[in-house]
Amino acid sequence: MSRWRGMCGALALALGGIDAGAADLLDNADLASGSELARTAAASTARIQQIGLANRAAIGQTGERLVALIRQTGAAQEAAIAQDGSELSAQIIQTGYANRARIDQQGNDNQAVIRQLGAYNDARIEQVGDGFKSSITQFGNHQNMQVRQYR
Repeated sequence: MSRWRGMCGALALALGGIDAGAADLLDNADLASGSELARTAAASTARIQQIGLANRAAIGQTGERLVALIRQTGAAQEAAIAQDGSELSAQIIQTGYANRARIDQQGNDNQAVIRQLGAYNDARIEQVGDGFKSSITQFGNHQNMQVRQYR
């Protein structure tokens, strides 16, 4: 997990100069009032939206009450979220082909969601701590998914 966290951190630094905010994400139902992500009311929220081909996105967060959202549309997408703390919420949504997603969380009372709509997808959630929730939804062909939870 530390190797992936390091890579995620490096990608996050590389993306640091890019405005990661996407105002139109606020209009989506997954962030609407009453949803899991909206209820978190995080002190730190990170959002990345990418449309196109061969995009990579990474978010690394440490602390409490954190929210991370990566939304990608296109083909050949890679997304990673690494979080360390408590009351963490991470979501990756990918629409297209040949997508890969990974969420790593350490801490307590954390939730992770990966949704992949397309083919040739790969998804992985790894959670260490107590009180976690996770789900992976995939539509398409040749998918692979893993959920690992450690106490």
